[in-house]
Amino acid sequence: FGQVIVRRPAPVATWQPSLASNIWNDAQLVFTRGGPAEAGWKTLSQIPDAWRLRLDGFTLEMRPAAQGQIGVFPEQLPNWRRIQDAIARRGRNELKVLNCFGYTGASTLAAAAASEHMEVTHLDASACAVSWASRNAELSGLSSRPIHWLTEDALTYLRREARRGKIYDGLIFDPPAFGRGAKGKTWQLERDLPELLLLAGKLLSRENGFCLLSAHAPGYTPDKLAALLAGTIGQNGPTTQIEAGELCINALSGGHNLPAGAYAWMDDFKK
Repeated sequence: FGQVIVRRPAPVATWQPSLASNIWNDAQLVFTRGGPAEAGWKTLSQIPDAWRLRLDGFTLEMRPAAQGQIGVFPEQLPNWRRIQDAIARRGRNELKVLNCFGYTGASTLAAAAASEHMEVTHLDASACAVSWASRNAELSGLSSRPIHWLTEDALTYLRREARRGKIYDGLIFDPPAFGRGAKGKTWQLERDLPELLLLAGKLLSRENGFCLLSAHAPGYTPDKLAALLAGTIGQNGPTTQIEAGELCINALSGGHNLPAGAYAWMDDFKK
């Protein structure tokens, strides 16, 4: 990631490593899973105090965080480019985009960087994640753009927006399998995703709207995400086609691509 080599376990990678062991041993940051005594991060050599990654017009600050996270999910790179392309094709129109489960803000910043004529709402149940995302906007030179930073439960917010009759031109969802929010609220993908998408169908513009849905939980295949999108949001407008596929981290040096979830993409743009 940028100038720092990170080594983390990937349970789905059951094959033998293709890189030589000395390359793995050059990692500066190593995350270990296991019991309380072993689990966590180890710094094997110095990393920069300001460790940043520049991507497609925005900047992300990297940090070793809980459960092996560092502030970016690289498998989402093609989706950030889909978002930017969707906005660019709409020209200079003023657009409103909602990014739920926004984490450290890569999708939010991809949208904000794509056009000055953007209003982006970034929502996450974690105050820490929202603060991190706001910091990334500053580093990207995008803090003056109309980005609304919200720490709130996703379903609570969408229910309220639906009652208000709010409409968005773009919706971005990357929900976790499980999450905890404020006031003891929890998110469970299997239980809560259907309602979230039904609410999203009420919020998405019927003219030229786009929606991205991704998931990383086992069982949520591209076909399943496409079916969920078609059966909820897709029923509320003249959807032409839904694109779906695997998310993965692409390998170099003859290795195997690393599966990292699935996505479904709907874009009703018409010239």
